[in-house]
Amino acid sequence: MYTNCAWFGGKLFNAIVPKNEQISYSQPFDYSTIVPKSFPMSKYRDLPDPGYIAESISKVMSYSGWYSNYNIGYGALTNNTAVTVNRDGLTLQPRSLLAFYPQLTNYVKFIYSGYFSESENKMYLFTNGLANEKEFILTPFTSYLAIKPLDTKIKIIAAFHHPYDDKIGLVISNKGEIFTTNNWENTGKTALKPYVKYITSAANYFESGRIMILLRPDDKQTSANKSEGVRFIVYDYDQDKVITAPKLFEKESGFNFLKLQ
Repeated sequence: MYTNCAWFGGKLFNAIVPKNEQISYSQPFDYSTIVPKSFPMSKYRDLPDPGYIAESISKVMSYSGWYSNYNIGYGALTNNTAVTVNRDGLTLQPRSLLAFYPQLTNYVKFIYSGYFSESENKMYLFTNGLANEKEFILTPFTSYLAIKPLDTKIKIIAAFHHPYDDKIGLVISNKGEIFTTNNWENTGKTALKPYVKYITSAANYFESGRIMILLRPDDKQTSANKSEGVRFIVYDYDQDKVITAPKLFEKESGFNFLKLQ
């Protein structure tokens, strides 16, 4: 089950290419959720998967946040490669999140969502897939990191802060529902349910009350060699309404760091 074709191909590929071109071939998976802890396999934390190789190569955005005082954004691509950007593109070359926070070694593959609170200068990150989920609170460009147990059974796929109070976190569940992070209350908003299988992340938009939701490519091909790339929709939190049809970053000006790599 573990040493499948993705494991063999991924190990071989990474052994012969430069380090900066290596790929992630295993998706995060906590075996202790299905295997008794007395079994050695319960300690495994990933599962080689051809589909994850494709997602790794596509550089899907996992989470992001904008710091308007400095006109820069923080975020992470697949496998938690940290990026710092402005409206035109990268300002620093991508680096593994572990380069800044080595304490995340056992968790980094399970971090799928997060948001940035500008008033607190804190990034809040959430795991998905562990037997005991975690929340991480960190300060960008410092060594500060707090690790807390995540006191909810909600499976979080994306997160953003409240449009009018960035001290209140909001998360999107794997059912498309939106919950607050201070008390895990269901907000009752349902407009994102039709998009739930495509959502990769969410970010507070530059227009008040609106959230940018990033979507996976829809598998349509414009040519034999190029996918349509990363898509997005704009969600109005107050109205609980998606106000744009899915758009392609490939065809939008600016935000070059989100375009198909």
